[in-house]
Amino acid sequence: MQIVRFAPQMLKAGTRTHLIAGVSVNIYKPAKTVADLFHHAFHHAWRQGRDGPKADVTAALQAMKEDLRLGKATPAEIARYAEQAGIWSKVQPYLEAMTVEGWAGRRVGGAVRGPCGILQGAQSAPLTCR
Repeated sequence: MQIVRFAPQMLKAGTRTHLIAGVSVNIYKPAKTVADLFHHAFHHAWRQGRDGPKADVTAALQAMKEDLRLGKATPAEIARYAEQAGIWSKVQPYLEAMTVEGWAGRRVGGAVRGPCGILQGAQSAPLTCR
């Protein structure tokens, strides 16, 4: 187990409150968890003097792949939480690879469905949020 600290605004974003055994419990949405995994991999691993975030990025990629595959998170949700965490530029290539060129991409006519909705153009076009 590892304890990680986040800023208060990051702790409040992306939570759902559930009543468990009469106690209100905040549970993070899957997309928020993916963004937090990437945030930790890119920021905290380097500060702790580790060799690099390879294992942490691998865990984040696995979580993103499963959440997208199972429909627990949408690319738009992951993009939104990555933007809030200030890591969108680092998460974007991974998300593009999984959604545009990978199995999670959805073609709608001549357009590609990306994290921010329908994107016009070729399937390999970069995703941009408007």
